Amino acid sequence: MKPLDPDLESLVCRWIEKAEADLAAAEQLAPNAADNIRQREIVGFHCQQSVEKYIKALLTYDQVEFPKTHHIGRLRMLMSTIHPEAAEAMIGAEWLTPFGVARSG
Repeated sequence: MKPLDPDLESLVCRWIEKAEADLAAAEQLAPNAADNIRQREIVGFHCQQSVEKYIKALLTYDQVEFPKTHHIGRLRMLMSTIHPEAAEAMIGAEWLTPFGVARSG
C-alpha cells in the first residue's frame, strides 16, 4: 500500500485524536455517573462520539466518503465494504447512536 497523502494522514490523525479525547472524557466521568442520569447521558454522548470518530478515521484512511451523520449503524455499514470483520465487531456499539447529537442524516 502506498503512503497516505500528508493532508489525508493529518485528517485521519485529527479524527483519532478527537476520538481519544472523547474516550478519555467518558472514562473520567463514568466512575461518578452511576447515580445521576444526566451524567450517564454525558458519558453515553462521549462514548458515542468516540466510536463515531474512530469509524470516521478508518473510513477517511480508506478514502471512503461518508455522509454527515452521527448514526453508527450507517457508518458501520460503509465500513463493512472494506473491513467486514471490524464492522461486525462494532455491531454492539449501535445502541450508542441515540446519545449522539440529534441531526437528520
